[in-house]
Amino acid sequence: MLADMYTDLELMRSLTYQLLKEIKDLEQGGGGRGEIHMRSAAAALHAGRACMRILDQGVQIHGGMGFMWESEINRLYRTGKILEIGAGTNEVRKLIIAGELLK
Repeated sequence: MLADMYTDLELMRSLTYQLLKEIKDLEQGGGGRGEIHMRSAAAALHAGRACMRILDQGVQIHGGMGFMWESEINRLYRTGKILEIGAGTNEVRKLIIAGELLK
């Protein structure tokens, strides 16, 4: 489980850093719609899903204690759901990605 968690974390980190490099290289006002919007949606979609997988495995590792309201992993698990629904749901992100792919 730890190996899977590490792999998800590193993929999330790599995709985020690559996207940030691409955004940094854009000219002023060069963002908005298009390829970079699709890649941003893909990074957010992947990060939210990967984070929830990591947190779910963390709860599994902690066993019954992971379900205790007072435990840190339980708080993180509940908070992690915000990554999937904050700033647009996964379905909205999928629509952005699919819309760009179908152009």
